[in-house]
Amino acid sequence: MSDYAFFEYRAKITSTSHESDEGEPVHCLVKIPVAADFGHHRRDEVEMKQDAGDMVLFVLNPSPHGKISHSEIWKVEENRIRELGEASKLARVGDCGIYFYSS
Repeated sequence: MSDYAFFEYRAKITSTSHESDEGEPVHCLVKIPVAADFGHHRRDEVEMKQDAGDMVLFVLNPSPHGKISHSEIWKVEENRIRELGEASKLARVGDCGIYFYSS
């Protein structure tokens, strides 16, 4: 079993106060450790999914007038990172890697 879990995330960043189909698309893959801090226990999928989504929002940090809409996050297999090809940007938050792709 891998020491990491992988989650794919898609969303749009909009500058409107209401949900809109327009906006800047976001597509990334999050590589997150399965073990919690200090390796004391293995986290469940729900907890890791929440943490992965929080890290993406932390890195994206939309402006005070920006909004994330149409967001989806789901667990994927490790080989998905190879299927997506080279990331256009890599962000690191602690032990996690967030790989951004052009949509």
